[in-house]
Amino acid sequence: GAWGNLMGRPITIEVARKLLSDILPTTKDLADVERILAEVAGYYGVTSKDIRSRKRTRSMVVARHMAAYLIRDIGHKSYPEIGRELGGRDHSTIIHSCKYI
Repeated sequence: GAWGNLMGRPITIEVARKLLSDILPTTKDLADVERILAEVAGYYGVTSKDIRSRKRTRSMVVARHMAAYLIRDIGHKSYPEIGRELGGRDHSTIIHSCKYI
């Protein structure tokens, strides 16, 4: 996609696995939204607060897409729950983010 290779870091399942490689052994942490946000933020060089913000810079959008995908896939949260966690976004926005990855 158009965002596919921002900052030299493509948005792929492999990127998601790399983001989580340090926390995979602890299943409890995997479902923790704060932990997922921290890992994604660190990888993309932004903050958790930035991911939750209304900022629309490419780096924020890419990080937000990845965070939404991981929270859905690993945290097993619903789209509305993820929307609330990511700054009050509509569930349809989260569906788009998850499909993007």
